[in-house]
Amino acid sequence: MAKKDKKWHPSTVKAADLETINKVKEAREKQEISHRTLENKAGIAEGYISNAENPRLTAKYTLGHLNKIVKAINQTVKDKSQLSGKKPDKGKNKTLLNLHDLVPEKPILSRKKTIKVINPSVKEIGPKNAILTLITTGFFDRGLVNLDEIEANCIRLFGKSFIRKSLSHRLNLLSDEGILIRHKTGEPDTYHYKKNNTEEHPSQE
Repeated sequence: MAKKDKKWHPSTVKAADLETINKVKEAREKQEISHRTLENKAGIAEGYISNAENPRLTAKYTLGHLNKIVKAINQTVKDKSQLSGKKPDKGKNKTLLNLHDLVPEKPILSRKKTIKVINPSVKEIGPKNAILTLITTGFFDRGLVNLDEIEANCIRLFGKSFIRKSLSHRLNLLSDEGILIRHKTGEPDTYHYKKNNTEEHPSQE
């Protein structure tokens, strides 16, 4: 009996929903709040926030969720301020959230779905997460890019370089998973990459 293919593929969500999911994750981690704690404080079903941040699942936030999350995070900020004796900053470096902080800055009218790639925490940045972040910021949307360009953007965004072999390995894995499309150039073992915007997994060249 043939073994079942255990390889998984990320789910897809609307671009606006993905941006909101990543903004909530960023706000949650900034205040060092766990999934469970935020769920409890916001009165959201247990496991829902972790599901929303799971690339395998299609969970997303409603406006009702976001309003509850804003209140819960702001209450955490106020509680911390009382303990430290400092008032929450309302200026340029404000610490209190409003609903607009968790929705896309510019309207995203397209209803087309995109691959659900969750931004990593800064402390978790490695070759794979660095590439995933480049994907979510649209770096691979412009067309085929080579390893030199990818490495240069990693240094620009994260202030660190990665072993080229590790970057290449992760790029090829993401291509095998259908997140990126890989094109071979004329030179041996040299590839260019771009984002896969199709539902089907492409045949690799």
